[in-house]
Amino acid sequence: MRARNRWIVRGVGTAAALLLLAGCWGAVRVRPAAVVVYEAPPPVRVVAQPPPPAPSAVWIAGYWQWNGAQWVWLDGRWEQPRAGYVWVQPRWNRRGRGWVFMDGGWRSHGQVRVRGGVHGRGTVRVR
Repeated sequence: MRARNRWIVRGVGTAAALLLLAGCWGAVRVRPAAVVVYEAPPPVRVVAQPPPPAPSAVWIAGYWQWNGAQWVWLDGRWEQPRAGYVWVQPRWNRRGRGWVFMDGGWRSHGQVRVRGGVHGRGTVRVR
């Protein structure tokens, strides 16, 4: 094979490898490690809600968070609703002998599964 043809083959091979890596790079998603605590969270605090800052405000309930040594209560707060989103409350789920933190936040697009709590089980569709 001539030197010129080898250079073209190397160039095409390098370009193909870079395109392949670029395509894979966008598909990689890293999940944070699950927080597992072997001590049950305290009961949820019953707190009087302050008046809403606006008629459309949504109450985001407080919850217990583990700081690595002890349980810490995070107070609830008012937020403005986001069009096309639904708030999913952070929660602790029992798994084996431990408790696993399920992060909450605003969720969009598709369905959000609801389990436990006041609402029982169900699905909320976000449009």
